[in-house]
Amino acid sequence: MFLTGQSALAFGLLCSVLAPTQLVAAALCFVGLSLLLLSGLVADAYSVEPWLHGLLSYSNQFRHMDELARGIVDSRRLLYHGTVTLLCLSLATALLRVRPGNRPGRLRVLVFSVAAIAGFFGVNWFCSQHPWRGDLSQSREHALSAELLATLRQLPQPVALTVLAGDSDGLGRDELAVRLRETLFEQRAQQFLLVV
Repeated sequence: MFLTGQSALAFGLLCSVLAPTQLVAAALCFVGLSLLLLSGLVADAYSVEPWLHGLLSYSNQFRHMDELARGIVDSRRLLYHGTVTLLCLSLATALLRVRPGNRPGRLRVLVFSVAAIAGFFGVNWFCSQHPWRGDLSQSREHALSAELLATLRQLPQPVALTVLAGDSDGLGRDELAVRLRETLFEQRAQQFLLVV
């Protein structure tokens, strides 16, 4: 909640700087945060291009809060909210420093904004390729056991697994299958498993 709240407050501050009145700022902030919140659901509900699905899933606020509530700490989630906060606060600060009618100042802010947004996407893309996930739950239910990890490290090559899971609750989402896939994909990043 803290991470989501911090990035939402920073976005609201940026909307307040951009908008001519506080009413417009509130509407802009509400619409922007609602679209961001619902974008993650669109990726799960509809068939979209793979790159768009990856982008929408990466910014899925519900998944961020769900993982942290279950005790999974993912470096991508921490970095995402930290960089959104930094980006919004940096842009708001740069915009506040420009005096009305200062064309060179506006051009500098535009160049800075483009560079900051490109840096935001670049840093998030790079760090999404090398994530760190930790299981802070007391039962360590989202991590493989030490014995299994030792066995996997001794194998001469990665093991290919196929996960077959049914729909036990009738809603199209089996919680056990979701948790199993999350755990296995975490280990895939460590080059032990090839999950199909």
